[in-house]
Amino acid sequence: MKRILGIALVLFLLGLEQPGWQVELDPQPADGRVRLAQGEALLVRVKSEAGGIQEAGGEVFGSSLPLVRTEDGWLGLFGVDMDQEPEKYSLVLRLKLADGREEEKRVRLLVQARDYGTDRLTLPPDKVALSAEALARVRADQQALARAWQTPSSMRYWSGPFQRPVPGKVSGVFGRRRIINGQPRSPHTGQDLRAALSDPVLASNAGQVVLVRDCFFSGNSVVVDHGLGLYSMYFHLSEVKVKEGEMVERGQILGLIGMSGRATGPHLHWGFRLLGARVDPEAILALPLP
Repeated sequence: MKRILGIALVLFLLGLEQPGWQVELDPQPADGRVRLAQGEALLVRVKSEAGGIQEAGGEVFGSSLPLVRTEDGWLGLFGVDMDQEPEKYSLVLRLKLADGREEEKRVRLLVQARDYGTDRLTLPPDKVALSAEALARVRADQQALARAWQTPSSMRYWSGPFQRPVPGKVSGVFGRRRIINGQPRSPHTGQDLRAALSDPVLASNAGQVVLVRDCFFSGNSVVVDHGLGLYSMYFHLSEVKVKEGEMVERGQILGLIGMSGRATGPHLHWGFRLLGARVDPEAILALPLP
């Protein structure tokens, strides 16, 4: 009882609770501000009485934040990109109430820097440089991936927490950077998970397959749209078991573990995009999603 009263007092003092509705955030605010590290994600819930809010939406980092209606209000997610400038920001929520009134609520955010670590490598030039043909293929792959996550569904396909697609241990962490022959390379935008060749790769949650493609770097790749701007990616597959446009359920087999593309051994690269932000899979797993 004391804990419930304490949370209610915090919400009141922050202005997140109003007659008929309240805002719940995870992670929760501390000292009047939500602190998020680069690569983390935040769950936004606006709870209200039945029919109390007719429309809801928001804005964060200069982009719109979609909210979807739930049984007890509205819900949305957003992520902090791994390269988001450490700075103070605001989450703006705009609500249209049943009586026609419009209300706006601002939540203070503080993005904090996160050190992912850096690998410095020296390799023969012929192992690093790409031919003109390979570069053209890489650019085409990048454009295809960009198109896949630039048209997010306004639907919410996922339900409940996300799960790991394979049970193997993490062999490559999110965000680690590489400098090869003195030149910075793209950071690692997902997790590498250990698995045996041909082990099944399972969908982390329900969604729609929006991309199946054999890419130069990531090999046989699958991208699933979970709705509200959240996408999961599964790379280096030996075989793909789904087609573009197919609806999948959590735990459904998407493909088999492989080492296609630029991979030195069988494993799965598993990543997420959330409203365009590159976020840590661990951050998605940690969210208490309803």
